Amino acid sequence: MKKLLVLLISLVMINSVFAQSEVKLEAGLKPDSPFYFLDKFIEQVQLAFTRDEVKKAQLYLEIASERLEELKELNEEENDEFNEDLEEEFEKDLNIAENLGNDIRELAKKKEFDNLVIQATSHHIEVLEKVLEKVPKKAKDAIKKVIERSERGHERAIEDIKKALDEEIEDKDTTKEEKEKIEEEKEKWDDIKEKVKEKSKKLVLNDKDEE
Repeated sequence: MKKLLVLLISLVMINSVFAQSEVKLEAGLKPDSPFYFLDKFIEQVQLAFTRDEVKKAQLYLEIASERLEELKELNEEENDEFNEDLEEEFEKDLNIAENLGNDIRELAKKKEFDNLVIQATSHHIEVLEKVLEKVPKKAKDAIKKVIERSERGHERAIEDIKKALDEEIEDKDTTKEEKEKIEEEKEKWDDIKEKVKEKSKKLVLNDKDEE
């Protein structure tokens, strides 16, 4: 058993060194697996050995995403036993990721992380749309709250990027042509925010109509 733990820790450390600059959006083992504890153990070891502020925030974002993928797969199998636990863990890990992201001071790294949050939360809403179709009526309100939570995270990340773009506009070295391009980029982010907001709103309202 000790040799197995050493091997697992070594693999985790190697994985941390070669961490990618995008969020992995996939499920691992599910809570109904007898080996699920190993999945959770590996996550904790990864967190313990990850020192870089951006990578640590990204890792929490990935863990939050994994909880939603597990939620989706279980509900596709008509297993809602773990819904509440997975929803709570998702929100907890997403909150930690965002709080760590707020502490990032380097502008380029901050923008990089905000982009990851936007990518992840957009995917979260797509996953939750599928979950909403499968869960029993008694669980729908909780899923709607998680959808709204993801939408808020998406919106905050876009607002952070727009603030960073405003700082670039205010920089005295920014040319008129560059400022025009930045304004166009801000409009693009506004469009993305409104589309996701509208989708989130429709999901919640349409489901109420069906009830």
